[in-house]
Amino acid sequence: ANAPGADDNATGVAFLLEAARLLANHQTKPVMFVFFDSEEQGLWGSNYFVNQLSAAGIYPEFNFTVDMIGGFDSQPDDLTSIMEYQRNEPSSLNKASRTLGTELLSFLYVFGRLTSRRQFIPCSDFVPFMEKGIPALGLIEGHFNKNPNYHNDRDTFENMNTDYYYKVCRGALA
Repeated sequence: ANAPGADDNATGVAFLLEAARLLANHQTKPVMFVFFDSEEQGLWGSNYFVNQLSAAGIYPEFNFTVDMIGGFDSQPDDLTSIMEYQRNEPSSLNKASRTLGTELLSFLYVFGRLTSRRQFIPCSDFVPFMEKGIPALGLIEGHFNKNPNYHNDRDTFENMNTDYYYKVCRGALA
Protein backbone atom coordinates (compact mmCIF):
# COMPACT_ATOMS: atom_id res chain seq x y z
CA ALA A 1 0.00 0.00 0.00
CA ASN A 2 1.09 3.56 -0.62
CA ALA A 3 1.23 4.73 2.99
CA PRO A 4 3.66 7.57 3.75
CA GLY A 5 3.89 6.45 7.40
CA ALA A 6 3.86 9.73 9.31
CA ASP A 7 1.89 8.19 12.18
CA ASP A 8 2.68 4.51 11.51
CA ASN A 9 5.47 4.71 12.37
CA ALA A 10 7.50 7.90 12.00
CA THR A 11 5.98 8.99 15.31
CA GLY A 12 7.62 6.04 17.07
CA VAL A 13 10.93 6.72 15.35
CA ALA A 14 10.86 10.40 16.36
CA PHE A 15 9.98 9.41 19.92
CA LEU A 16 12.94 7.02 20.15
CA LEU A 17 15.35 9.55 18.67
CA GLU A 18 14.28 12.12 21.26
CA ALA A 19 14.50 9.55 24.07
CA ALA A 20 18.04 8.66 22.95
CA ARG A 21 19.00 12.33 22.91
CA LEU A 22 17.56 12.95 26.38
CA LEU A 23 19.14 9.85 27.90
CA ALA A 24 22.53 10.18 26.22
CA ASN A 25 24.25 11.57 29.29
CA HIS A 26 21.96 10.17 32.00
CA GLN A 27 22.11 6.41 31.62
CA THR A 28 23.23 4.18 34.46
CA LYS A 29 22.83 0.98 32.42
CA PRO A 30 23.35 0.32 28.72
CA VAL A 31 20.29 1.12 26.63
CA MET A 32 19.73 -0.03 23.04
CA PHE A 33 17.53 2.02 20.75
CA VAL A 34 16.48 -0.26 17.92
CA PHE A 35 14.24 0.42 14.94
CA PHE A 36 12.42 -2.48 13.28
CA ASP A 37 10.96 -2.91 9.84
CA SER A 38 8.37 -5.29 8.38
CA GLU A 39 6.10 -5.49 11.41
CA GLU A 40 3.00 -5.81 9.26
CA GLN A 41 4.62 -8.55 7.18
CA GLY A 42 5.07 -10.78 10.24
CA LEU A 43 7.34 -9.04 12.76
CA TRP A 44 10.35 -9.88 10.60
CA GLY A 45 12.70 -7.22 11.94
CA SER A 46 11.98 -7.76 15.63
CA ASN A 47 12.02 -11.56 15.27
CA TYR A 48 15.40 -11.40 13.53
CA PHE A 49 16.82 -9.04 16.14
CA VAL A 50 15.64 -11.10 19.11
CA ASN A 51 16.98 -14.30 17.55
CA GLN A 52 20.37 -12.62 17.00
CA LEU A 53 20.43 -11.47 20.63
CA SER A 54 19.59 -14.96 21.83
CA ALA A 55 22.26 -16.53 19.62
CA ALA A 56 24.81 -14.13 21.12
CA GLY A 57 23.64 -14.85 24.68
CA ILE A 58 22.34 -11.32 25.20
CA TYR A 59 19.11 -10.99 27.19
CA PRO A 60 17.89 -7.43 27.73
CA GLU A 61 16.14 -6.66 31.00
CA PHE A 62 13.16 -5.17 29.21
CA ASN A 63 11.74 -4.11 25.83
CA PHE A 64 9.58 -1.05 25.32
CA THR A 65 8.07 -0.81 21.84
CA VAL A 66 6.62 2.49 20.66
CA ASP A 67 4.26 2.03 17.76
CA MET A 68 2.06 4.67 16.13
CA ILE A 69 1.39 7.43 18.68
CA GLY A 70 0.48 10.45 16.53
CA GLY A 71 -3.28 10.17 16.74
CA PHE A 72 -5.62 11.59 14.13
CA ASP A 73 -7.49 14.84 13.84
CA SER A 74 -10.97 13.39 14.45
CA GLN A 75 -10.14 11.02 17.32
CA PRO A 76 -12.82 11.00 20.02
CA ASP A 77 -10.54 11.40 23.06
CA ASP A 78 -7.00 11.23 24.39
CA LEU A 79 -6.94 7.48 24.97
CA THR A 80 -3.64 5.58 24.77
CA SER A 81 -3.16 1.83 24.97
CA ILE A 82 -0.46 -0.10 26.76
CA MET A 83 0.02 -3.23 24.67
CA GLU A 84 0.62 -6.39 26.64
CA TYR A 85 0.87 -10.03 25.69
CA GLN A 86 -0.33 -12.76 28.02
CA ARG A 87 1.59 -16.00 28.23
CA ASN A 88 0.03 -18.56 30.55
CA GLU A 89 -1.12 -15.99 33.10
CA PRO A 90 -0.01 -15.69 35.85
CA SER A 91 3.68 -15.84 35.10
CA SER A 92 6.67 -13.91 36.39
CA LEU A 93 7.18 -12.59 32.87
CA ASN A 94 3.66 -11.18 32.71
CA LYS A 95 4.02 -9.83 36.25
CA ALA A 96 7.20 -7.90 35.32
CA SER A 97 5.55 -6.50 32.18
CA ARG A 98 2.38 -5.54 34.07
CA THR A 99 4.41 -3.79 36.78
CA LEU A 100 6.22 -1.69 34.19
CA GLY A 101 2.91 -1.10 32.40
CA THR A 102 1.38 0.21 35.63
CA GLU A 103 4.23 2.70 35.97
CA LEU A 104 3.77 3.80 32.36
CA LEU A 105 0.02 4.25 32.92
CA SER A 106 0.84 6.58 35.83
CA PHE A 107 3.35 8.60 33.83
CA LEU A 108 0.94 8.98 30.91
CA TYR A 109 -1.74 10.29 33.26
CA VAL A 110 0.39 12.53 35.47
CA PHE A 111 2.67 14.03 32.83
CA GLY A 112 0.58 13.68 29.69
CA ARG A 113 -2.93 14.00 31.13
CA LEU A 114 -3.94 10.99 29.07
CA THR A 115 -6.50 8.32 29.74
CA SER A 116 -4.87 4.95 29.17
CA ARG A 117 -5.92 1.34 29.14
CA ARG A 118 -4.26 -2.02 29.00
CA GLN A 119 -4.89 -3.93 25.83
CA PHE A 120 -3.74 -7.44 25.04
CA ILE A 121 -2.37 -7.28 21.52
CA PRO A 122 -0.30 -10.23 20.25
CA CYS A 123 0.91 -8.61 17.01
CA SER A 124 3.46 -5.87 17.59
CA ASP A 125 7.26 -5.76 17.79
CA PHE A 126 7.33 -6.39 21.55
CA VAL A 127 5.90 -9.91 21.08
CA PRO A 128 9.15 -11.66 19.99
CA PHE A 129 10.81 -10.38 23.17
CA MET A 130 8.04 -11.87 25.33
CA GLU A 131 8.31 -15.12 23.43
CA LYS A 132 12.02 -15.28 24.35
CA GLY A 133 11.28 -14.62 28.01
CA ILE A 134 12.11 -10.89 28.04
CA PRO A 135 9.56 -8.65 29.79
CA ALA A 136 8.07 -6.26 27.26
CA LEU A 137 5.21 -3.94 26.50
CA GLY A 138 4.23 -1.51 23.83
CA LEU A 139 2.60 1.88 23.48
CA ILE A 140 0.10 2.75 20.77
CA GLU A 141 -2.62 5.34 20.23
CA GLY A 142 -5.86 4.16 21.79
CA HIS A 143 -7.98 4.18 18.63
CA PHE A 144 -5.44 3.06 16.03
CA ASN A 145 -7.94 0.65 14.46
CA LYS A 146 -10.40 3.53 13.98
CA ASN A 147 -7.79 5.87 12.53
CA PRO A 148 -9.04 6.78 9.02
CA ASN A 149 -5.42 7.32 7.91
CA TYR A 150 -4.15 3.91 9.07
CA HIS A 151 -2.16 2.12 6.35
CA ASN A 152 -3.17 4.42 3.52
CA ASP A 153 -2.01 7.49 1.60
CA ARG A 154 -3.53 9.88 4.18
CA ASP A 155 -0.98 8.82 6.85
CA THR A 156 0.70 12.23 6.68
CA PHE A 157 1.78 14.84 9.23
CA GLU A 158 -1.16 17.08 8.34
CA ASN A 159 -3.61 14.37 9.45
CA MET A 160 -2.00 13.71 12.82
CA ASN A 161 -3.16 15.15 16.12
CA THR A 162 0.01 16.96 17.19
CA ASP A 163 -1.40 18.01 20.60
CA TYR A 164 -2.10 14.36 21.37
CA TYR A 165 1.36 13.34 20.12
CA TYR A 166 3.00 15.89 22.41
CA LYS A 167 1.04 14.55 25.41
CA VAL A 168 1.98 10.94 24.65
CA CYS A 169 5.67 11.84 24.29
CA ARG A 170 5.67 13.92 27.44
CA GLY A 171 3.99 11.17 29.46
CA ALA A 172 6.07 8.29 28.10
CA LEU A 173 9.40 10.14 28.35
CA ALA A 174 8.78 10.98 32.01
